[in-house]
Amino acid sequence: MSLDLRMARVRDLNPLMRTILLLALTGFLLKLLLRGELPQFIHPKFTWFTASAGLGLLLMAIGQFRRFLRGTTGMIHPFRYRLYTALATVICVGFLLQPHTFGADLAAKQGLNVTNRSSATPPAAAVTTVAPAVSPAGPTTPEPPVPTQPADVPATSGATPPETPTLPPVSTDQGDKPEAEPVEVAPEPPGEPVTITPQNFIEMMYELYDYPEKYQGRRLTMDGFVFYPPDVQESEFAIVRLVVTCHVAHAYPDGLVTYLPDQGRPAQDGWYQVEGVLEPWTYQGKPTLKLRVEHATPIEQPTEPYVYP
Repeated sequence: MSLDLRMARVRDLNPLMRTILLLALTGFLLKLLLRGELPQFIHPKFTWFTASAGLGLLLMAIGQFRRFLRGTTGMIHPFRYRLYTALATVICVGFLLQPHTFGADLAAKQGLNVTNRSSATPPAAAVTTVAPAVSPAGPTTPEPPVPTQPADVPATSGATPPETPTLPPVSTDQGDKPEAEPVEVAPEPPGEPVTITPQNFIEMMYELYDYPEKYQGRRLTMDGFVFYPPDVQESEFAIVRLVVTCHVAHAYPDGLVTYLPDQGRPAQDGWYQVEGVLEPWTYQGKPTLKLRVEHATPIEQPTEPYVYP
């Protein structure tokens, strides 16, 4: 009888609690996938990885539950209620709170780059040089001097001085021709308007900042949130989008410095669609662009506020 008691299996509550927590975490990931909230945390290209992780958590929960049902004949570890309570609290907060959308707070931390982004040297075609004339290999023979006609050839016995051909006089009379009027050359049109969307955002930002002279004077339309860069004038602000390459906490801001003539700047973190003209600007000694805003329309925050390359 005593032998049967010693061999009796005892249910351990630790595997049961792990099962509950793993199932709750799996449910949280499933909620993000079904509601389309996952891009609020990570790049959408990692959706497959998140789904795989959820499947792994589910398999782990099944394993822990089988361990609980099987019981144990060995020593039972103390119930880690503090650790389980902390994990349960975090998961509950994840279910109850809406995902935070970063904006000017993250932009102020990461900083905004508004100058040339290319690290490569300019192409050879962009550099204008005048190469000196190079003679072919080998010694060169100097050209003989051109003989000049003597002014006076004295007459000698038995010789007749050669006759010097007489050239007709060159007329310098221009007549009564009227002076040519200057021709006015029409300035080259600035080019087609530019519309920046989430699909072409990154490509256009590199274009604008790497080739500012190409886009000076062109009209531009884009939307984003308002950010006050710390090193611009008080009347200037930036229209920014956050670019997510991996997860949102490491997103970097990108956009254009703008200004509204004779108006104050809008409230920070507000979303606007702006339309204006790109003007040349010098920032920290480097040529760049600034947008003179003509129309600023408040808009609702997009369902996908981030840009994903």
